[in-house]
Amino acid sequence: MSRLITAIFYLTIFALVSCSQADQIKAPPKKITYIREIANQTVKPKPPPTEIIINNVQAKVLSKSRALISWATNIPTQGEVDISLLSDDGQVEEVFAGITSEYPQVNYYKNHKIILDQSTGIKILPGRKYSFMVRAYGQESQTATAPGPQFQTTMNMRLSLFVQNGDSQILIYPFPNDNPQLAPTVKINNPRGHTLVHSAYDSIKDVLYMTTSQINGILVFTNVKSDEVASETRIIEGPSAKLNRPAGLFVDENNDVLYVANNGSNAITIYDKASILQGDISPNRVIEGRLSWVKGPSGITVDIERNVLYVSCHSGNGDALLAFYPANKVDGEASPVGKLFGSVTHMKFPMDVAFDQKNKHLYVLNESGEVIVFHEQAGATYNPYGRERLNGMRKPNRIIKNKDWWLQVVPNEAGGLAFDTSKNRLFIAGRPLENSRYNVITFNNASALDGKVAPDLRISSGKSVEQSRGISVDNESRRLFVIDYDKGRKSVLTAFDISDIENEVVKVVKTRVQLSPFSSPITGITFDNVKKRLIASAGTIFSFAANTIQTAWNYFNAEQAVAVMDGSEVTVGAYGKTVYDSKRGILYALNKKNNRLDAFDSIYSNSAEFLSLEPSRKINPDIDNHLLVDYKVDEKKNTVYFLYRPLSSADKNLKVLYFENADGLNNLVRADKFIVASEIVTKIVSPDSEFEYGEGRYDNYFLLETDLNSGKIFITQNGRLEIFSSVEDIERQYGEGQLAQVKPLKVILGSLANFGTPTALYFYVPEEQSHASYLLLSTVGRVSGVVGFDERVLDASTRDIYPIFNLTSEQNGLTNPQKIAIGNLSE
Repeated sequence: MSRLITAIFYLTIFALVSCSQADQIKAPPKKITYIREIANQTVKPKPPPTEIIINNVQAKVLSKSRALISWATNIPTQGEVDISLLSDDGQVEEVFAGITSEYPQVNYYKNHKIILDQSTGIKILPGRKYSFMVRAYGQESQTATAPGPQFQTTMNMRLSLFVQNGDSQILIYPFPNDNPQLAPTVKINNPRGHTLVHSAYDSIKDVLYMTTSQINGILVFTNVKSDEVASETRIIEGPSAKLNRPAGLFVDENNDVLYVANNGSNAITIYDKASILQGDISPNRVIEGRLSWVKGPSGITVDIERNVLYVSCHSGNGDALLAFYPANKVDGEASPVGKLFGSVTHMKFPMDVAFDQKNKHLYVLNESGEVIVFHEQAGATYNPYGRERLNGMRKPNRIIKNKDWWLQVVPNEAGGLAFDTSKNRLFIAGRPLENSRYNVITFNNASALDGKVAPDLRISSGKSVEQSRGISVDNESRRLFVIDYDKGRKSVLTAFDISDIENEVVKVVKTRVQLSPFSSPITGITFDNVKKRLIASAGTIFSFAANTIQTAWNYFNAEQAVAVMDGSEVTVGAYGKTVYDSKRGILYALNKKNNRLDAFDSIYSNSAEFLSLEPSRKINPDIDNHLLVDYKVDEKKNTVYFLYRPLSSADKNLKVLYFENADGLNNLVRADKFIVASEIVTKIVSPDSEFEYGEGRYDNYFLLETDLNSGKIFITQNGRLEIFSSVEDIERQYGEGQLAQVKPLKVILGSLANFGTPTALYFYVPEEQSHASYLLLSTVGRVSGVVGFDERVLDASTRDIYPIFNLTSEQNGLTNPQKIAIGNLSE
């Protein structure tokens, strides 16, 4: 009975399963709808188009001979497009552009862009108006046409591109421009105090020359006697001038010839008509080469009466004192007629050299502070082959040693030598010893000095002077010029009246408190488009009116110093990148010392004096264990972005903080948006391996910029440019307040896009909507200069990225570009 019940049970289960399967087989199939997820939105695909449609035809001017044309078509398969271009004079150009990419299955539309210039076979002329027509060809003779907007290629050439070159120079170029060989139209030079090396004075023409190795130039001061304060009026500088770490210099005032010792290039450059020279001028003669023995030249002087040039040298091969004859003709790889060398000379790192024109004695200043004296052959004429000439391994005639000098000579920092022939007096400049304030000492009856000698007089430029060098004598008006540096490294040119020095009376008759407004390296530049002023920071913030910087040579004659930022909390040089909000009149400055952003709500003063100004607001985002490396102010939206690098080795991600209402931020603030950007790249991805990242080195090369049109975010690191979505798009994709790592839309390697290590980013949006926007990037390392990318860089689908604005040639003069700004100098 139980077996029967069990069998009935299994038969019943089998019947039920069979019926279920039969019902499924007989049921009609369900309609399946394929759905794709795009940007978190559910979209059903549209049916393939039956006709070709052309939409969104636009044209934007890139420069005076280049234009960008863009359009969208819905060709479902491979197709072709041609463009008919008609200029205002009736000339027709045909542009062919093949389309080979596949089209999206959702809407079948694809955006296309093409640049019209000589590379695409089309010559766009400046100042012309153009009309154009886009024609698309599909399958089965499908065609469509669409007219484009008229555009004119004349750009607003009043714009200027400002580039901070190193920490001592700002170069200005017309922008935009098609010429890759473009030379700067204006050079604003900042000769930092500690780079000034030597001086020479022409008492006949009242001209003072000073070498500055920071910009490889010579500063020229005129009207030194008459002015209350000496001011630099000209500069000799540029690739043609062949100045390379210029050190000692000597001026032959009778013949108006300037001799310069170039320590960096092992050469002596000689310039005729020196008192009227300026700019990038070529020397009339250059002494260089193996046979000349010129290696590491430092000091230089000339025996005017007998026409002999003397050069002191220091190199790995030893020290030497060279004599060239005749001085007014020697050129090229000329061999010296006399050369002193060897340990027997007692010369060791000769820093400077001076000549007693009356007694024919040569004075050489050693790094130890000793003065080595050689007596040259006597007589009114010089015999280049005479046995008495200075030549070979020869002992000095005298050695003047330190006895109660109260100063010391420091190689490459402090030390200078000058000889007053009319008074037989020797001057030595150096660094005051501890508890001493004397930086210059004098010796009377110099032609008889020997052994340990105490000075006849000690002179002080002031209590604040830390060291001195570059000393020269005005024999006519009895003045002594000394280049001093104070404890803040500010350069000071001091002139002493030495006419009554026999009675130990020495007066400061003229002083240039600073040879230039900037005493610290340049750390940032920005432009006020409302008041038309260039603003630059170097410890102090300075502004320059447009009409004062449109000359070919300018030397930081600032209209006013607008803010002194060396108060109790912020030290000189503590500020980095500066950005000026022209709309609200706010200057933002990166406070590197305190890891925050300072805001100055008013930086202009009616007074010509320095305006001591404390920050109006101190913006300190609420984020620990991170270093603020860059920021971006969006003037249009009144927002600010911060880029932070983690200090902990365990954290590898850069952070972007976003704040609204930037003009009201103060003290500790919490970000409105918080984005975790991509991981810091530690592997070298470009040839710029000399740049190392980590432990605070090159933090300024983590850069941040935004597209003011689309809001996309740009970040650079380690020779690459990363492009991210806008803050709004990131929030929609990842969720509000999420800390998920955001991946870039696109990564551009500098090795493929012709840039090295980026040092600055600048996104330029033109006032005219018909003109294209640019992303400008300054670069050092493998490529040095400034490159510009058009709007295609924002297109994630475009792979071949190359700059269309290029300042990377030697003619551009950009050896170390650091910061970028764009402004309109025209009123």
